Amino acid sequence: MRPLFGSGTSVVREHLAQRVFSDELVGMFAGTAPGACPNCGSNNFYRHYGNYHCNACGHGFKKEHIDRSGNWDQLTLQTQEDFLSSRLPVLVSTKGFGMGIDKQNVRLVTHYVMSGSLEAYYQEAGRAGRSGEHAHVALVTVPPAKECVQRHMDQLTTLSPEDNLPFPCLSRNAAGFPALSCPYGLTELCDVAQQALFIQENFPSARQDLEDLIGTFGQLRNSQNQDQDPEINVPSHRTGIVQRALSRLATLSVIQTYVKRPRGFKVRFNPEWTPADALRGLDKELRGFDQQTGAPGQTLPELQAMLGSPDLELTEYVEKAGKLLIDTLYSNVRSMRIYSLLNLYRFSALPPGQCRRVYLRRSFEVTPIQEDYKCGFCDTCQPDLQFERAQAYTPVVLSHEEALGVRFVAQLEQFNIEEASVLLWECQQAGVSASLLTRSNYLLEQRPNDLGLLFMNVALYGLEDQAEQGQRVAQRAVQVMRRAGYQTGNISNYLSALDAFIPELGLSLYAGVGGPFDDPAGRRLALEALGLTNTGLAHELRRRWLLSSLNDYTAHIIPPIDFKTPQENV
Repeated sequence: MRPLFGSGTSVVREHLAQRVFSDELVGMFAGTAPGACPNCGSNNFYRHYGNYHCNACGHGFKKEHIDRSGNWDQLTLQTQEDFLSSRLPVLVSTKGFGMGIDKQNVRLVTHYVMSGSLEAYYQEAGRAGRSGEHAHVALVTVPPAKECVQRHMDQLTTLSPEDNLPFPCLSRNAAGFPALSCPYGLTELCDVAQQALFIQENFPSARQDLEDLIGTFGQLRNSQNQDQDPEINVPSHRTGIVQRALSRLATLSVIQTYVKRPRGFKVRFNPEWTPADALRGLDKELRGFDQQTGAPGQTLPELQAMLGSPDLELTEYVEKAGKLLIDTLYSNVRSMRIYSLLNLYRFSALPPGQCRRVYLRRSFEVTPIQEDYKCGFCDTCQPDLQFERAQAYTPVVLSHEEALGVRFVAQLEQFNIEEASVLLWECQQAGVSASLLTRSNYLLEQRPNDLGLLFMNVALYGLEDQAEQGQRVAQRAVQVMRRAGYQTGNISNYLSALDAFIPELGLSLYAGVGGPFDDPAGRRLALEALGLTNTGLAHELRRRWLLSSLNDYTAHIIPPIDFKTPQENV
C-alpha cells in the first residue's frame, strides 16, 4: 500500500544506489524477488487497493504484469557472499539476514522504520561492532503526532477484545479498506501506525473476527451439502480473512485441514467431531494460551458451562466456542504485540537526557540500575555525537540492589501481595523503582495477564508519581480477574492493596464511567465490593446507576436528568 511502500527493501536500495552511493556499492537481500515495473524496470512501485503504480515513471499495472525475470536465488547468494567477504560495503536487507552470521567489521546498522519489538531491535542492533571497535546503530523513524499520542496511545493497554485499535488512520472506509491517512497533519503513516496496521490485519476486533468465523463456517456448511470436502471460492481481497477463519475452525477441531487453491480453499471437515472431545481440546488450548501469558490457569466460567452440555449442536458450538477462542487470542496474543509496540515506541521517544542504554539495560537485565547512571555513549547522552570516550560508562551495582532484583524475580515466580508490597517500598527507598518499572513494562510483553506482574507494575507507577498510567494498568488487571471468574473478595483485596500506592485507586475503578466495572455484571461486583468497605458509596452508586438507566429508558420521552458522577459526589 502507498503509505508503506517507502519502507520496502527494494525502494530503499534503489534510493541509496541512485542518490547516495553508486549502484555497484549497494546490495539487497530479501526472501522473495522484489519485482520491477514492466515499463521502466524500477523497483520503486507500490500497491494501491489491488492496482500497482510505479513511482519512477507513473505507469499503472496489475500484479500479473510485474517483471520477476532473472535468477533471484542465485543473485541473493552472490550478494550475501560479496557482503560477508567485504566486497560489498552496503547491504539493504530484511530482518532475516544476519541470523547466525558473525561478521566482525559491521560499523553501522540502520533500522529503517521500527522493528516489531524492543527485543528484535536489540538483537538486530547487535550485529554491529562485534569486533569490539566503535560502531553505530541508528533508528530512522516517523514518530506519531503529539496529539495522537495524547488521545490514543494510552488506550492500548485497556482494550477489551471487542475494541478496535484506537488510531483513526486505521478506521475503515465504506469499501472496507483502512484509511491509512493521518488526521493530525502527518504526510505519511507514522511508524506506530505501520506496526499497528500489521497487528490489526491479524486482529481486526473480536466482534469482526467472530463474524468472519461464523460466515466462513456457514459457507462451508452450504458447500458441504454437495461435497464432504467442500471447496469455497474467495475473492482475492478476502483471502487473508477467510484463511484466518479457517485457522480458527481448525483450532476448534471443526475442520481437519484446508488447502489454498487458485480461487479459494479446499477444506476437509473433521468426521469424528463430538462436543465432548472438542470442548476438552478447547479447554486445553485456552489454558495453554493463558499459561503462556501468565493468566490464571483455570477453566473459563463460560467454557465450564459448555462442558455440562453434552448434546451441543455443531453450529452452536462454533458460535460459543469461537467467541471464547477469539476472546482468548485477543486477550493474550494481541496484548503481547501491543505491549511490544508500546515499549519500542517509548524507547524511540526518549527525550534528551534520558539514556537509551539505561532503558535497554533496565528492560533486559535482572539487577536494577541506579537513577543517576548515564552511559555517555548514546544520542540522548551526547546529542552532538561527538563522543570523547571509547566506550560507555559502566554502572556501579551494589549488593543490596542486586538482592532486590533477585527478590523481584522471586515475586514473579510466586507472588504474594504482602511480600511484594514490602519489597516495592524498599525499592523506592533504594532508588531503583524507576529501573524496575521499565523492567516490568518489558516483561508485560511476554506476560500481559500475569496478575502479580500487573500488581507490581501498577504499584511502581504509583511510586514514580505516574498514577494515571498506573490506573490504566489496574483496569487491565480487573479485566483479567473478571475474565477468570474471580470472586468479589479476591478483586477487593487486590485493589485495596494497591490503594497504598495510588490512593483511592479502587474507588476510581469501581465508580469510573467506561471503566472495568461499567457494565451490568461489573456493577454488581462493584456494589458487592464496596458493600464490604464503603456502604455509603455503594448506596450512592446504586442510586446513580438507577437514574442513568432511567435516563436511557426515557430519553425519547423527556429530557435527561442531569446529575453529578459518583466521583464528584465523593
